[in-house]
Amino acid sequence: MKAPRFVRDERGAVALEFALVIPFMMLVVFGIIDMSRIYYTLNEMSSAVREGARYAAVLEDPAAGEADVKRVVRSMAYTFGGDTLTDADVTLDFNGSIVTVKARYVFKPVTPLLDLVDLAELPIERQAVFRWERLDPAVAPW
Repeated sequence: MKAPRFVRDERGAVALEFALVIPFMMLVVFGIIDMSRIYYTLNEMSSAVREGARYAAVLEDPAAGEADVKRVVRSMAYTFGGDTLTDADVTLDFNGSIVTVKARYVFKPVTPLLDLVDLAELPIERQAVFRWERLDPAVAPW
């Protein structure tokens, strides 16, 4: 017995296979894009707080120059495809000999991939700690 003609017809098989595979391919591609954006943002945030702490470490009075330190951090933090940092996202702590600059950023992915594990927003926090370079040698511990 011979199979009917429509059973042997393979027209459209490639289109069907493509339609079945493309959602997974797009998920992988956009997942790679999001992971690259996260890695880029982590590096940028680390560089920005390090530059802010370096700037604060050489100020006469880091506590008085807090606005300038925040400006430096914000100007150095390039977030790829996301919101920019605000002054409220950057903090400066100065205890007399140590300068600590922290920045907090909420990363939002472009794909719903992280929604699957309940991470629609991924908080990123970076800090840099430097010794205050203007320390008075008379009170230095060394």
